[in-house]
Amino acid sequence: MPSRFSVSLLACALCMSASAQDSTPIIATLKGSCKISSVPRSLITSTTCTNKLANINYPDSRSSFMFVLKSEGAESILLSFSGDGNSQIKRGKDGVIQPVDKVVVVVAGDATNLKAVGQCAFQNPYRGKPSRITCVADTRSGKFSAAFLSDGSKPTISGP
Repeated sequence: MPSRFSVSLLACALCMSASAQDSTPIIATLKGSCKISSVPRSLITSTTCTNKLANINYPDSRSSFMFVLKSEGAESILLSFSGDGNSQIKRGKDGVIQPVDKVVVVVAGDATNLKAVGQCAFQNPYRGKPSRITCVADTRSGKFSAAFLSDGSKPTISGP
């Protein structure tokens, strides 16, 4: 039986997909620790993270980093920073900058899509040591920023 985390990720991945006819996205899940630094309180009431982060790569080349927040209810809050994976900028051997043009907030199954200007900087998670992911984006609803430090284990991959 899939966990609530994986069901929520798949539901959000499908809501962000360009069309229902696209094939399944590839989801890489990392374990570690997270900190949400800035969110508009009108959209997200919790800034407490779980110990998981997902990187979702869609068939249309869109890539997103999804932070999973704890909420007072039974459902998780998902905060996703998304952009064109083809526009990534390599920084050295193990660093990448991912431009962000959309932030998606999912609360109790309801998704709010916001146009954004920002970026996620991340390190290669296959190095065998902790990798840092930091995302920041400005939207009409306010500024979002989050950071994640993996525990150094390899990502768990699901999808085709």
